[in-house]
Amino acid sequence: MNGFLLLDKARGVRSTACVQHINRLLGKEIKVGHAGTLDSSADGLLVLLIGKATRWADMVMNLPKEYFVTAAFGKTTDTDDASGEITSENDISHLSERRIDCACASFLGWRAQMPPRISAVKIKGVAAHAVTRSGGIPETKPRPVFIRSVRRRTSLLEGGLAGFSVCCGRGTYVRSIIRDMGNILECGAHVLRLRRSSIGSLHVDTAVSQEDFEHLSAADVSNLLLPVESVLDAYTWYDITSAQSETLLQGKSVPIACVRAFRYGRIPSERGILLATRNHVAFCTMSLSGTTLLAVPERNMTSAGERDA
Repeated sequence: MNGFLLLDKARGVRSTACVQHINRLLGKEIKVGHAGTLDSSADGLLVLLIGKATRWADMVMNLPKEYFVTAAFGKTTDTDDASGEITSENDISHLSERRIDCACASFLGWRAQMPPRISAVKIKGVAAHAVTRSGGIPETKPRPVFIRSVRRRTSLLEGGLAGFSVCCGRGTYVRSIIRDMGNILECGAHVLRLRRSSIGSLHVDTAVSQEDFEHLSAADVSNLLLPVESVLDAYTWYDITSAQSETLLQGKSVPIACVRAFRYGRIPSERGILLATRNHVAFCTMSLSGTTLLAVPERNMTSAGERDA
C-alpha cells in the first residue's frame, strides 16, 4: 500500500496522533508519516504518507502552502497563538486597515524569520517546544523563508480581529508572521485561529474529515490514496523513453535536451524535476556538466516499488 492520504485535521489533534492512528490501522509493516507538521492548535490540510510515499516527504514539503489566519491585535502570548498565556495587552486605537495593509506588503519575498519558542525547530537535536516546556529558553536563530503573499481578507473587526490569507514556502511559521506584524504595528498580535487550506494543488475540500478519518478501515485508506503524479504536479514533468527510464534506474544522468516537458509547474526547476514513463517516476536534480544540463536521479519509483538512484 503506497500513496498519499489527505486529512482535514481538526483543532486539538496532534499531527503525530494522526500518523499513529494509521499505523495502528495498517500494522507495523507499513510505514506512515506526514509531509509537514500542522500545529495541534491549527486545523486544515495534513498530507499523510503511506508506505513508499514516506520517502517523498521532502518533495511534498517543498510545495507552496496556503493558510487562512485570524489575527488578534493588541495582545501577545508566549506561544504566539491562543493556546498560550497572555504576556502583554496594548492599545489598538491607532490601528487602521490602511496601516495593516502596508505592514502586509513588508513580508513579501525572502526574509529572515525567527521561529516561535513553541515550535518543532530543533536546537542541538531537541525540539524548541521541549526546551521551553522544560523551563529552558531555546536558542532559536532566524532562518530564511519565502512568503509569496499576505493579504487581509476581512475588515478590521471589533476587538482588533482581522482575517488574512497567507501563501508561503517551506519552513514558514504563520504565527511568526502575525507576531512580527503586531510588532511592526506597535501593538502586538497573536494567532487566534489558523487553517491550512492547500498544499500545492491539493485542497482541504477534497480531504477526509477528522470524524470520518477516525472510522476508516484499511480498505478505505487504500481507496483514498493518491498517486505521486497527482500530488507533485506543481513540479515540472518530462516524458522519457523506456531506454532513458532504464538509464535513470541505473543511477545515471539524462541530458535535459533529450527529454520533452509536458507540464510546467510552479516549483522552480532548480529545486527538482520529475521524469516519467507509464511505470516509472524519477525525481531528479539539475547539474551542469561542461555545457550539458543533466537530470540527476535521486529517487526512483516504479510500479514494482521504489528504490534510490
